[in-house]
Amino acid sequence: MRAQADNARQPDREVVVTLREERKLRAAEEAEAWLERLERTLRPDEVAPLREWLKVRPHRDAIIARCNLWHGPEILAVLATLFPVDMAPPPPNRWLGQVALTAFSAVVWLGVIVTIVVLWTREDASRTPFGAGDSYRTAVHGQRVLRLSDGSSVMLNTATYVLANIGTRSREVTLVDGEATFDVTKDPARPFQVRAGSRQFECGPDGGRFNIRRLSDTDVEITLVRGSIKALVNADAAALTPAQVRSRFSAGAHTFHASEGGLLGPGWVLPGKLDKESMERRLAWQRGRIILVDEMLEDALKEVERYTTTRFVLVDDGLRRLRVSAEFRTGDIDAVLRLLRDTLHVESRADENGDFLLSLSTQP
Repeated sequence: MRAQADNARQPDREVVVTLREERKLRAAEEAEAWLERLERTLRPDEVAPLREWLKVRPHRDAIIARCNLWHGPEILAVLATLFPVDMAPPPPNRWLGQVALTAFSAVVWLGVIVTIVVLWTREDASRTPFGAGDSYRTAVHGQRVLRLSDGSSVMLNTATYVLANIGTRSREVTLVDGEATFDVTKDPARPFQVRAGSRQFECGPDGGRFNIRRLSDTDVEITLVRGSIKALVNADAAALTPAQVRSRFSAGAHTFHASEGGLLGPGWVLPGKLDKESMERRLAWQRGRIILVDEMLEDALKEVERYTTTRFVLVDDGLRRLRVSAEFRTGDIDAVLRLLRDTLHVESRADENGDFLLSLSTQP
């Protein structure tokens, strides 16, 4: 009779095993999908769903395993910051699994530490950060919104890298690469400072909203939306040249107010008032757009290249004299090629690397 009962229950056990395997397979597939999103940088609306998904222990196990096998330490570091705080240990009677999980967690955090050390030591002298802090990156065509512990937020544009150090007496951010918009909360007791290129900025005591873009190792562009921000004096600033004086450059510290912007380099500032259209053009990236107004074609294509790995090569020198005005989505190469063909009569052909060689059309 017992044998008959065991045989009767055998199909049930097989069903349980099958369901368990299906869950593991589904968790692995979902883990790989999330890792692909992490590789191209999470969108703001994807962070909360991933945190919710990670609350399930088999999901965490699956994504860590696949991350270690197929993805780099940078993804592991980002993933570690998303894990829920309340990760309960397994029951006491599963002590062996607990030991294994503890050892595995140690490996994960070792990878995080190694990643931060590598990124930190890779900075050169011209990009010296304020100090140790949290690091954040976006990939090409990626965007990300950071919520800092003081309530401020930072929106990162394509290929951007920042370091943030929010302490009890100061708030400091270094824009190592790329472009970012800062929305700073009011906190007179803790100045909010940003270092970018060769310049250091300090937001006014009432907070503010401003955009900073690195143009080179030394030069930056700033756009002030709300509040005020002061560009501090460079200790090693050189005197202005006669040409800079004639072109309305200024030296020393300079304070920007709402709807103002400027270009800044080591020791010089070229400030100016910005109209509504100029402000919209500079901040269009926040809507995933590129707006070009009477731009030289070469400069316009450099702006397009910020959001894609595709490159454009001007075969004919005559193309350098062309100017373009247009608006399209960031990363939309097809729209760029249509614009070149239909408006500027420029032909394009892809080379073996997937880049486009541009030449003047021979058609009338």
